[in-house]
Amino acid sequence: MRRLQILLFTFIALSCAPLEAQTCRGLAPLPSGELQASGSAMVAAAMHSLAAELVYALPSRGFGGVGLGTTLDEGLEKSTVDLAASLGYQLELGRAAPVQLCPVVNTTLQLGPNNAFDSGVKRSTVSAAIGFTAGTSLRLRPMLSLVPAVAIGVGHRIHQAESSAGVRLFRIAETYGLAQIHLGFVVRENLSVRPTLEIPLWLGGAGPGLGLTVGYHFGKRPAAAGAPDRTAAVP
Repeated sequence: MRRLQILLFTFIALSCAPLEAQTCRGLAPLPSGELQASGSAMVAAAMHSLAAELVYALPSRGFGGVGLGTTLDEGLEKSTVDLAASLGYQLELGRAAPVQLCPVVNTTLQLGPNNAFDSGVKRSTVSAAIGFTAGTSLRLRPMLSLVPAVAIGVGHRIHQAESSAGVRLFRIAETYGLAQIHLGFVVRENLSVRPTLEIPLWLGGAGPGLGLTVGYHFGKRPAAAGAPDRTAAVP
């Protein structure tokens, strides 16, 4: 099942850490010009998904990502190949308890599941979605932060199937929504571990899903608050 991965969050905290790109997604901060890789797993009714994603922090608060994954459909006993791309923009809200809000758009192409029960039928799904994701960062220990976030969005997708002779069997379009609740843990500003609860909206018969994402930021770890800048040029 194609799921929207975009978020909306409002959270008020007592102690907050500095915000950077990906805080709105419940992941480690990502300074401009650097890369973050993540792997995720999702389990829902009759569906099991695995995916990998690369996100790059663009100049001027933007970020973009590409993903590759697979979804096992237990009903058809076949898997898909999932391709995804996304673009987002980060906005900072509040001062005493800052929240990062990110409008996000994404598109996905799902190839399969094909040849279910040796039918020769080829299936595919194309979808596009828009939504908002937001989160904040709470410093628990010098090397550990809690990054809670939530998401909500709406998308449109088209399912279609062809016979082995190339004859179209069906074409179904639908609009859907999705909400997500993330509880991210960030270690040393580089490593992220993020459990997720996913709640489908406007999808008859679709149940909630549980997921886990592990991400790593490839780049220089941001200095802790008050720490001297050891990268400054020596006169």
